[in-house]
Amino acid sequence: MDKITLERLDDEDWNIKKNTFPISSETLLKLGRCCGNKCMNCPYEPKHTQGNKNIQSIYKNQTTT
Repeated sequence: MDKITLERLDDEDWNIKKNTFPISSETLLKLGRCCGNKCMNCPYEPKHTQGNKNIQSIYKNQTTT
């Protein structure tokens, strides 16, 4: 993951303090593209396609810039 992406995320996004997983779709949307790591809550379509920026329609209102 690149430095700019890491700077956009904080501990709350990763649930580090709570030790809970999976990563939320909101956090994955902050990445701006699919990481290809087969995340359970992948908001991109088609799922699990590294570099994919197509957001599933049910998540379009959650996008952040």
